[in-house]
Amino acid sequence: MPRRKRTAEPEALELFSDEESLPEDLESEEEDAERQPEQLMLAEEPLFAALLRQAITKLWPGDTVMTDFVTHVAGPLSELLGTRGAKGGDFAVKRVQAGLDVEGRPDQSFRAHLINGLFPVLHVAHWLNVWGVPRLRYLNDQARRLFMAGYVLHDWLKLPDVDEELRAAGLSHDTVNAKQHLALIETLFQHWCERLGLHAFLYPVGGVEVVLHDLIYIACNTQVKWETLRNLSALPKLSVDGRTLDVCESLSRLADLITYVAPTPRQAVAHRGIHREIAELSNNTARLVYHHVADNRGVLTNLIHNAALHAMRDQTRVPFLYSLSGVVFLQHVNATSLFGSVTIIEVTIERVRTCVDKRWFMYITGL
Repeated sequence: MPRRKRTAEPEALELFSDEESLPEDLESEEEDAERQPEQLMLAEEPLFAALLRQAITKLWPGDTVMTDFVTHVAGPLSELLGTRGAKGGDFAVKRVQAGLDVEGRPDQSFRAHLINGLFPVLHVAHWLNVWGVPRLRYLNDQARRLFMAGYVLHDWLKLPDVDEELRAAGLSHDTVNAKQHLALIETLFQHWCERLGLHAFLYPVGGVEVVLHDLIYIACNTQVKWETLRNLSALPKLSVDGRTLDVCESLSRLADLITYVAPTPRQAVAHRGIHREIAELSNNTARLVYHHVADNRGVLTNLIHNAALHAMRDQTRVPFLYSLSGVVFLQHVNATSLFGSVTIIEVTIERVRTCVDKRWFMYITGL
């Protein structure tokens, strides 16, 4: 059986992975009988939404907020933003043509930028809450919906056709201002809440009309490139208290940093902005650590990663970002001591033996 060709892809941090997973041909059992022909049927929902639902069912079983997000928002995200660049589509292309910097990295899709920021940070928030961090007690189900919707809208200036609508009003990214142009911004947010399924997602907290100014506040304070919105008098219809808005804003900013400025575990842990947000969210009770493999050797690297995960993770040190070269963990300040490299080596050797035995039994080839 010919080997599959290995293609090189840029490393990128992604949301959680199953640490026990192995390449499909190492895990599956050979079927003795041929599959019987099955009647072809259309799937009940798009593939992305179905896979996301599987992940949420496993990681957040019985969580209505997460289920509603998949049901109402996942589909529109794929349809409208699945093929659009996170750096602004045509906006990023024009910057390149003008000789301006786009940070020297391949662009990711708008959808990937949102999902790969949102879900890891929800995982961080969960564990900070488990560890009793005071700020996270304000992140109830209502606040979670606001944070998630606000983060989905945080790059509202890069959403399709927003440039044209701003130009039609004689404005641009640099000149639009919430205090002076609130009616226009409200219209844009309402329009995109409808298109992205956020109207239905926010119905349990009163609907978009009730929380519209909260969404604008969270979105406009997620990043500082186009200035922040600290003048609360500009948003007279804020519906939640300042502490809830504060934690939603911090989580949204952390999500944006994780998925945009730190493509590798080393960069994520070393980034000052990420370090600051984790320290402030956790009241200095948590920090990020990582394990890193210098060389990618396919199956062997996967086995080393799994061994390191087995040795490092517990209730005080949890993985939440995965990449080709390693894993980033959220670690409590009172975390248990790490095992030495000898333990990881021994576990890796045992995993290699197990996989070789399985392949030998199945195909008489080994690895």
